[in-house]
This record gives sequence, C-alpha cells and structure tokens, in this order.
Amino acid sequence: MARGDAISESATVDAAAREGSSRESADWIRTLLGTVTPPARLVPEDRRVYGVGLAVYPLGALAYVGWSAVYAVLAITSLVGMSLLAAVVWATATALNRRGSILAAFALAWTGFILHTLVASAVLGWDSGIHQLLFLSPASVFLLSRRRMFKISLATASGLAYLGLYVALRDAPRDPSLPAQALAIAHVIAVAVAFSFLALFSGYTGDVATKLEASLARAHQRADDLLRNILPGQIADRLQQGERTIADGYGSASVLFSDIVGFTPLSSNMTPERLVGMLNEVFTRMDDLVGAHGLEKIKTTGDAYIVAAGIPSPRQDHAEAMASFALDVLDVVDRLRRDGYPSLALRIGIHSGPLVAGVIGKRKFAYDVWGDTVNTAARMEQHGLPGAIQVSEATYELLKDRFVLEERGDLEVKGKGQMRTYLLRGRV
Repeated sequence: MARGDAISESATVDAAAREGSSRESADWIRTLLGTVTPPARLVPEDRRVYGVGLAVYPLGALAYVGWSAVYAVLAITSLVGMSLLAAVVWATATALNRRGSILAAFALAWTGFILHTLVASAVLGWDSGIHQLLFLSPASVFLLSRRRMFKISLATASGLAYLGLYVALRDAPRDPSLPAQALAIAHVIAVAVAFSFLALFSGYTGDVATKLEASLARAHQRADDLLRNILPGQIADRLQQGERTIADGYGSASVLFSDIVGFTPLSSNMTPERLVGMLNEVFTRMDDLVGAHGLEKIKTTGDAYIVAAGIPSPRQDHAEAMASFALDVLDVVDRLRRDGYPSLALRIGIHSGPLVAGVIGKRKFAYDVWGDTVNTAARMEQHGLPGAIQVSEATYELLKDRFVLEERGDLEVKGKGQMRTYLLRGRV
C-alpha cells in the first residue's frame, strides 16, 4: 500500500531529531572557534561535550594563569605554583579533548579544578570565598551527555569537598599574615568567576534546550503528518489517545473500485519512467478529488484505486458524493488522454451498503474496509465497461433523483448471481 509504506519513515524521526539537536548544540562554539570536525569515532551525544571542551578547557587554562598572576600580585607565593600547575593540567585536558578522549579530558580537568580549589581555600581560609567555585563542578558535570553514574559520582564528590571545607574552615581563625584587602580581592574574583561560568553554562544549556524543544516539535509534527497521511485524522487521534483496537461498523456507506483498462499490455509498451509517471499523474489527480469531495482513500493496489464515502464520518449523501467523484475522475482521465496518454481508460464500479472499517497492522498501519459491500463494489468494477461507471441497484436507488443513470440490465456476477446494474452517465 503506497500510503501505508510512509509509516516506516516515522521510526527514524526521533533519532534524527536527537542527532540534529546534538549538532546544533555546539553551533555557537563553532562560530567562536571556527569549524572543527570532531573525531569520527565520537557518537552524536558526545560531540556536544567535545564542542564545549574546545572552548572551556583553553579558557580554564588561561584563567589559572590569571589566578597565578593575581596571587603573585597579592604576594601569596604559595599558590602561584599551584595555579600554574592547574593551568598545565587544563592545557593537557585541551589536548586530550582535541584527540577525542573526552572522558579522560574531563576527569583530568575536574581533578585539577577540585584540588586547586581545595588547596586555595585551605591557604586563604573561608573568608576568601574560593570555596564558592565548587558550585561550578555539578553544573559542569551534568553537561556530560551520558555515563550517569560517573556524573553522579563527580557531583557527589564535589558536594563532599564543599562540606569538608565548611567543617574545616568555617570557624577557623583567619591567618593574620594574609592582608584583609587581599582576601577581599580574592573573594570578589572568586564570585565573579563563579557567576560568569554559571551564566555561561546557563546560557548554553538554555540554548540547547530551546533548540532541542524546537527540534522535537518539528519531529513530532513530521510524525503526526506521516500518521495522518496514512490514516484518517480522527482515526489517528484515537490511536494517539491510546486506543489499540479500532473497528467500526457503518450501516450505510459507498465504496468505489477503479482500475486501468488493459494495464498489463499498456505497461509492456512503456518505459518504467513513463509507466510510473502515468500512475502518479492519475493517482495524484484522484487524491486531489478525494479531498475535494470529502471522501476517504482506502488504498492503491497496483493500478487499482479504492475509495469509500461515509467513513469514518458517516454522511447521508455518501452515494451522491461518490458519484460526483467518479464523474470528475472520468473528466480527469479525458484530459490526460488528450495530454499524452491516448490509451488511458478507467473502469469504475460503485456499490452502497453496510461495511466494517478499522485499522490493521502493527509496524505499518493500514485503514481498510471489509464486508459484502466491498466485495460487491469490486464486482461492479470487474464486470464494468471501459470508460464507464457501473453502479449496483442499491446505489441506483440513492442516486436516481439527482443523476442520470442508464439501466444496463441483469448481469451474472461471480459469487452474487444475477444482479441488475446501471451506468452512471452524468448529473441531472
């Protein structure tokens, strides 16, 4: 079924959305640093961490160089070397990240950060505010895309480090050798660094969340559009609301079968491209007419086209709507014959009566119809005439006051016996 095959595309929508959002998430970094191609072995989820590292690790190394300069100016010589060592550690993390070792790079940078913060806090005391930099750790840890236990472990370690500093330093007397002005400057710098990085992380994650929401919204819309191309709108709604078995009975509806007369010999004289082009032209025009008349396309099978009226929304004028559709189809075929398909002709059959409609399938849904009405409509088409619309007596009774019908007579119909049929010629 042409329409049913479309559902296979929806299986890839979510994966495509996730990969697309991962690529989008580092756009601002690539804009800042230029186009950098991540190592091929990185999965899409890790490319975001790689892109963040391209910006953060070099900046972190520069920040520690700046800390060493601040400590030198404040004459806190014991921390100058520690800050330079931290700068080397973060520079090494930069190199590891560029090679694609994102986990090793993060672990190294995080270890250097924690040790430097602990040592600096121990030397300068609680009043220096250096301990506030530890708030950056959980914010950065949860930027990692995977490895949940690894993230939880690092975040927990950061919390324990903060708690340890609080217990050890909160009530400890200030080192009298450290000037109060130096501690105030260190405090201001620590707060400024913590605020800046938290603002950066918040802005980044907000940007990622916005793009992800937009990507998911587009993916959801594509999936919804695909489902509604496969199923009637109200049937799709019922499936989305969790209904699993959809089977409805209709007391009165109309079904139309049509196929191309002499399709096998006709197709043997055409190139594959021209054959598919002809079928596409015919069925596309019929699809447009289905929508215009408020009908429901059931399926196409080879060169056959099946339509129902009065389902899934019952309507009293189902036979009239189907008759108008069939007449318009013949007009379309006439135009196509003049426009390059001189041998094209359709045979159409219509029958009206009760039927059952529902959804079948699990991976590729199909909305289909069953019952004697469907079988009889198929027989009307099979025993019909080229370029004509044959209807059953039941359909004739519903159309006779508004359409021009010509009695064809009684036919021996396979599985039905003698049936009186009529040819639909036009509107009154």
